[in-house]
Amino acid sequence: MWSCKPFLVTLLAAGFPVIAEETSIRAADAHWREVAVGEHDQVFSHVVDGGSWKTTFVLTNLTSEATPFVMLFFANDGTPLTLPVVGLGDTPAVSGTIAPNGTLIMETAGVSDELRQGSAVFYCLDRPASDPAAEPIATRFGGAAIFRQRVPGRPDFEAVVPASSFDDSKLSFPFDNSGGFVTGIALINASSSANSLQMVIRDEDGTILGQEGFTLGGRNKSVFVVPDKYPQTAGKRGSMEVSASAGLLGGLGLRFNPNGSFTSMHPTSLRSPSVVVAPPGDAAKGCTPAIESRINGTFEGWTGQTIFNLINGQIWQQAEFRYLYRYAFSPEVVIFPTLSGCKMVVEGTDFSDAILVRRIR
Repeated sequence: MWSCKPFLVTLLAAGFPVIAEETSIRAADAHWREVAVGEHDQVFSHVVDGGSWKTTFVLTNLTSEATPFVMLFFANDGTPLTLPVVGLGDTPAVSGTIAPNGTLIMETAGVSDELRQGSAVFYCLDRPASDPAAEPIATRFGGAAIFRQRVPGRPDFEAVVPASSFDDSKLSFPFDNSGGFVTGIALINASSSANSLQMVIRDEDGTILGQEGFTLGGRNKSVFVVPDKYPQTAGKRGSMEVSASAGLLGGLGLRFNPNGSFTSMHPTSLRSPSVVVAPPGDAAKGCTPAIESRINGTFEGWTGQTIFNLINGQIWQQAEFRYLYRYAFSPEVVIFPTLSGCKMVVEGTDFSDAILVRRIR
């Protein structure tokens, strides 16, 4: 899952523009704010420019140290996206440094008739972005994106959405398609590898309206109007629960009023503490990027040193003492990197059940 470094180095080495913001904000103790900002909150699930839309990014350095960063833009299909950033022109990336406790605000131009949309990922760095040896670190920033729609003859409408987290594996989106309201949702697979997703749709009473499994490619995004994609939700309110086998799930919702205004409906995150998205150590290099396969034959859980034969020919062994019984025939598995080593999650088990494994062949 951690395979962005070569691309990141390429962008930095190519000399993409650097924004160095100096602010007059003085240093202050910011430890209390760390409770509300996760160390992997660094995904803007939706970015849009043109066709009456523009996006404003707000990044705040929550520490007393000047912090370099880089922000990368991706189209819905995961390829680099070029956006017109005010003061910089068209660019697929922005890098710079935010002063201690400082705030950087930058926005897209929003003047083109061409609609460009995608997502953005930002990384705090251990040294200036101009240094080819720069490495990503746990984020020190709080971030938000503001979407503005400007239509002649009516006021501008805006909504703000905070940055999503790299360690989200399950999100619950409220939707409201009643009384002329309509909900739109954007889902982003922030991993560079394909991610298997499961969706469960419920009404206000918790009754299941539908279920679906699908795959999003690396850095890919799915954007849809809820009642158009799922007609059973027309005229109803409820929730959509989305879970990702390998974590790295981001998303946002927008609720559109019949009068044309809209507001954000940020999903509730059911975050798994077992997911660690950071440059993997040596123990996790064998599963970077993530490995997707199936158990070759019968699966009966694990008991301590269980061996797992995969249909791709690899053999892995349980590397931590835990017990779980679950019977399945040839279930899907995803083996992904963490700071502790490689972890495996098996189809039909909870993401929190993921165990450490090591490859033995």
